[in-house]
Amino acid sequence: MSHSSRTGTLSRKTQKETETTVYRQLDVDRTIETLKRLCNRISERFPNSGLGCVAEDLHAAAGETRREISWISRPHYPTRTAVSLFLLILVGLVAFSFAELKQELQGERLTVSFLVPLIEAATNELLLAGAAIVFLFGIEARVKRTRAQRVLHELRAFAHVIDMH
Repeated sequence: MSHSSRTGTLSRKTQKETETTVYRQLDVDRTIETLKRLCNRISERFPNSGLGCVAEDLHAAAGETRREISWISRPHYPTRTAVSLFLLILVGLVAFSFAELKQELQGERLTVSFLVPLIEAATNELLLAGAAIVFLFGIEARVKRTRAQRVLHELRAFAHVIDMH
């Protein structure tokens, strides 16, 4: 197999993957535009029908979904500020603990019986601080994920209602 034929195969594969990816994503503006056209068609053909009400509700939900997507995609600065303040307090507490320990140990002779509990306590404090940091850095993602799941649940409910119609 020549080099050029392998390159052609790779470029065709990449092009196909790109085309597939484009068709697997929804454009919110075009979806809302399509839903508006659908609402108009249904209301013209079936005035005062239940399906028309469902279509209008779906169009309204699409607008709300656009706002939710916008909120989810932006950084949430109040959460980040609260996390940063908490982390600053946490680092301050750890630094204060080590400063107090250093002052307490000043002039004392360190023995193994004294060092073992000291190392254990310091290790526990650092592990708990690390766990708190990991938890705090994930708060914003969890809040956004919860909102996204709520929106998806609502859209899934619409899909079931439309499927029944």
